[in-house]
Amino acid sequence: MPTLTVEMIRRLKPGSARVERTDSAARGLQLHVEPSGVKRFVLRYAHTADGVTTNRKFVLGFFGDGTHELKLDAARALAATWRGRMKHGEFPHLEAESARHAAKTALNERAAAPTVANLIELFLEKYLAVNCRKPDARLVTARKWLLDPEDGIGTMLLVDVRRKDLNAVLDRMVAAGKLVAAYSLGRLLGQMFRFAVDEEMIDSSPAERLKKGKMHTERKRALDDDELKQLWHRLDDATLSMSNAIRIALRILATTGVRCGDIAKAEWVDVKLQIKEPLWTIHNVKDRDEGRNHLVPLSPLAIEQFLALKVLTGDTPYCLPAAERVRGAKRIVQRETVPGTHMDAHAISVAVRRCQDEIGLKQFIAHDLRRTLRTGLSRLAIDASVAEAVIGHKLTNALIRTYDVYDRLPQRRSALIAWGAHVQRVIGVM
Repeated sequence: MPTLTVEMIRRLKPGSARVERTDSAARGLQLHVEPSGVKRFVLRYAHTADGVTTNRKFVLGFFGDGTHELKLDAARALAATWRGRMKHGEFPHLEAESARHAAKTALNERAAAPTVANLIELFLEKYLAVNCRKPDARLVTARKWLLDPEDGIGTMLLVDVRRKDLNAVLDRMVAAGKLVAAYSLGRLLGQMFRFAVDEEMIDSSPAERLKKGKMHTERKRALDDDELKQLWHRLDDATLSMSNAIRIALRILATTGVRCGDIAKAEWVDVKLQIKEPLWTIHNVKDRDEGRNHLVPLSPLAIEQFLALKVLTGDTPYCLPAAERVRGAKRIVQRETVPGTHMDAHAISVAVRRCQDEIGLKQFIAHDLRRTLRTGLSRLAIDASVAEAVIGHKLTNALIRTYDVYDRLPQRRSALIAWGAHVQRVIGVM
C-alpha cells in the first residue's frame, strides 16, 4: 500500500471505471478518480449498530488548491480528526444525516414563517380592528405598495426584512410623487413592525427611523365673505357640472360646519325640521367621546337647505343616497332603483375639485367650509368654547373635559343662528 504524494495524484489519469488508491499515511484515507476526471478524498471506516457491522465510505472533499478543495495534507488531517471523533461515537455519516435533517427542518420552518403579507392581515385583525373605531386608509396604501407583484416585499419573511427593504418601497413612492402617502406609510410600518415584535414574530423592528416623504401641510384656507358669496351664487348656476344634491350639501356644510362624511351619511330620521327648535343628530362623530352624539342646531338658512334637499331625496332613508338619480321628475319613475346606501363622502370633495375652474375661486376644498364657519364664529365674537362645541370638537383640557359635561346646546344654537344670519347678509338674502 503506497503512500500518496501530490505528484502521484496529479499524474493519475481517469479510466473507464473508478480508480482507487489507498494512502498508507492516513488510516482509511483513499483517493478516488472518477471516469469524469474528478478526484476526491474518501474516508473508509466500519460502523457497528445493533450488533451489525457495516463498511462505510464518506467523501471528505475534492482534491485541489481551490478555496473549497482539499490538499493532500489537509485530507490526512481531516481523516485523523474523524478517526478521533469516531472513538467517541461521532460518525461522519450520522453527522451528515443530522445536518440534512436540521436543514430540512429549517427549510420547513422558513416555509411556515410569517411574511410581510401575513403581518398586514394579522395587524388588521388583531390591532386595528380592536384599537381603531374607523378603518385605517393607510392599510390600502400598504397593500398597494408592499404587496405589489413586481416591486413589493409581500412574500419576504419578516425575519429577513431590513430597513433598506422598507426604504426601497418608500423611495419608489416618493419617486412617483406620493410624498404624503410615503410619510404616512412610514409611520404605519413603524406601528406594524412594533406589533410584530410584541407578538414575538421578530426580535427587533426594521422600521425605526423611517423618514421619507412629507407630512400633510396644515391647511389654513378659509373663504372670506366675498368668496363665500361667489360660491353660494355659483351653486345656482345650472351650467355648473355638479349634481343638485351636492350643491345643496355644500351649502349645508357652509351653514353647519359639519364634515363631508357627516352629511354624506346623514339619515332623514335624524334631521328634525318640524319641531320647535330644529335639530340634526349626528352619530359616531370623530373627536367626540365614545357614546356621545353631536347635536347640530339648525338655523333658518340651514333649514331652507335641508327642505330643498328633501324635495330631491326625501323618500329615501339617506339625505344623500348613493344614486345620481335624485334630480326632479326623473327620480319619480326611478325611485325603486335607488340604492339603499349613502353617497361616498369623497364624492363631495371630488365634485369641488372637478369644478374649481368653473367656480372661479382660489383653490379650496370642501373641508375648508368647516374652517370658514369656525373662523366666522370668532369674527362674530362667539366664545371659543362654544365655537369649538359647534363643530363637535372636544375640550382640549382632559381634566376640564372630565368634569365639564355641559353640552352648551342653547349657546350653540344662538351661534349657528348668528352665523346663518351673517351668511344671509353676505349673499344678499334677507
